[in-house]
Amino acid sequence: MHSELGFGNLKSRNLSALSTKEKVKLHDIITDEKLLTIPCAPVKDFDEGKKIADILFEILADQQNGIGLAANQIGINKAVCVVNITAPLWFLNPEFVPANDAKINFHEACLSFPEKTVITERYKEIYVTSNNFDNVLHFGPWNVLECVCVQHEISHLLGKTMYDFEANDEK
Repeated sequence: MHSELGFGNLKSRNLSALSTKEKVKLHDIITDEKLLTIPCAPVKDFDEGKKIADILFEILADQQNGIGLAANQIGINKAVCVVNITAPLWFLNPEFVPANDAKINFHEACLSFPEKTVITERYKEIYVTSNNFDNVLHFGPWNVLECVCVQHEISHLLGKTMYDFEANDEK
């Protein structure tokens, strides 16, 4: 199914030599919700995570309205995701915890569900740990979009989609 990096028969190919369009073709964004419910495996090697993040950023840059992307959205079952709102951020084996119980409703979209949107309920403020950062990262109401996007992408890595966070009054 997938090689160690999740690239199938491409293990021996030089992925950095491929154009973004070729990488997108190799890694079409997955729209099958069942595939997106499989939790991602942790990444043991920093360099492997960085390679995956670089591919995610290239693919994300080619998307018309994308601001975040998780590895499992392109068929790589590894715990790596990227967000690009105020600055490009990548996360290796990330986890988040809420700063408190405060939640917000947010109108979300997802590259895996084109032309679909959902009103979700997300935490208003979170703390994130990631193997590629020495410090705990803090996201909150000073940039709601980034805070929600980080939760959205980390949730993908856990096998959850925006539909799992649909606000109760929307279900």
